[in-house]
Amino acid sequence: MGHGLDAVNRRNEIEVQFSYDMPDAYLYTTSKEGKVGQWTCKGPEKMWVFMRKVDNKRSGEVRYSYEVEEGFVPSAHEYMVLVDCKENPLLCELMEVHQDTLFLEGREHVTETLPQKDINGNYFKHIEPKVPTPDHTYDRDEIVYDPVAKAWPTKFPFIKPHTGWAEIKKVRWSQLSWSDSHLSDDMPESLANNWKQFRQELRDLPEIYGACWTPTITAGGTGYSVGDHLLVDATVLGYSNDQIGTLDDLSTPMGQRPGFDFEADPNDGEAWKPDATVDTASGSLDVNIIVTSIGQDGAITGVRTRNAFNARHMKEAKVINNVAYTIVKTGDSSTTGTGATFKLEKKVRIDPWKVRIPQSPKAKQPGIWGESDQFPGQTGRYGAVVNGMDASTTLGDNVPDGTDANNRDNPADGWLMEHTYHPSTGHMIPPEMDGHYFGTDLARLGLSTDGTPFDDGVADGLPAAPTDAKGKTRIAGTITARKQTS
Repeated sequence: MGHGLDAVNRRNEIEVQFSYDMPDAYLYTTSKEGKVGQWTCKGPEKMWVFMRKVDNKRSGEVRYSYEVEEGFVPSAHEYMVLVDCKENPLLCELMEVHQDTLFLEGREHVTETLPQKDINGNYFKHIEPKVPTPDHTYDRDEIVYDPVAKAWPTKFPFIKPHTGWAEIKKVRWSQLSWSDSHLSDDMPESLANNWKQFRQELRDLPEIYGACWTPTITAGGTGYSVGDHLLVDATVLGYSNDQIGTLDDLSTPMGQRPGFDFEADPNDGEAWKPDATVDTASGSLDVNIIVTSIGQDGAITGVRTRNAFNARHMKEAKVINNVAYTIVKTGDSSTTGTGATFKLEKKVRIDPWKVRIPQSPKAKQPGIWGESDQFPGQTGRYGAVVNGMDASTTLGDNVPDGTDANNRDNPADGWLMEHTYHPSTGHMIPPEMDGHYFGTDLARLGLSTDGTPFDDGVADGLPAAPTDAKGKTRIAGTITARKQTS
């Protein structure tokens, strides 16, 4: 049977123009602005939609009325509902397997220049349709049929965003953590600067996309200590306490913290994960300003906020001068600060699904066809041949060094190693193919100067045993251990 996919079986029996409610913006779930789209349903007059008995949602199959023979019985876990496409053209347009594409030829699109640049210095751009098609407006898989009343809902659910600030924050933290192992005191200065710039762009991401409040010190005051916490109440920012837990315009519960903050510094007493004495299950819309440095007489010279995405619920740009705050925690119980003033400001928030993560220096690595690609294919960074050269003699930088030994001594090769899995097979990629190495690879690659099959720091010519961000000795090696003394 055609199931709506076979053009031979699909007959254009009707042509019905209809209107449909649209959200305030693409992938939003609010409809306060009363936007309406227009579409034309062309196809069979009636269709059977197969529904799951367990939850009364579509099973994924449809058949046109002329495809189903009399007495046809569906599977035991399904039942069939006949839809008249003249009476309900929107539902037919949504349920049909053969859907319209998002970027139809001739449809008007909106292009937005993003504040983040790619590795070549060009601003990223986001493109989306000005009027999304029905199948990119409503979530057909969440439409629930009422088999008792034999009725469809009067309003269909909008498609929810496929990503949010919580996911962006996880990626950002992961990239910061991952890139930390790519910085070393003995690496070339130009390459080190590139990695530092990449890490700074990751830290700046919440600010440039309008997802955080940026504090500016307007007066340092006196008597403050490093580690002081200055709480700005949610009402000062324009929120009300009864908004905590309700959904914002992106269908995200307000006040819930999306993960822990990478910016947290264990040296100033700040916990790496949410502190139970500060964070509650109900969340908070307050902003916590933390003093990071002070000058003479305890004047504040540096601050940061505790949550890097603390303005994610607010769309508009905003500036609050001389912001009111309360000291809720002091870094030194013997001192009490006074007189410091701040300005809080945020940019217009850009939707999280438009966010482009900064590209690391690895993005310069040639991909399958020699293109710049942060995630090149299996014949690029993951494979055997790049630009006609054998990977065993070119390794990381795709420039032949003559021998494997010369490759190992070339920082341009070594700095490109990481914890890498093949994107298709999931297997660990060996160092010879520009991947990650474990301790068992040291003897095989001649990286261990004392013959041991593990990375033991000083004995292998390093100034100290390599450690991770939490100070634990690394069992799996990174590029630091490749740079051995001769």
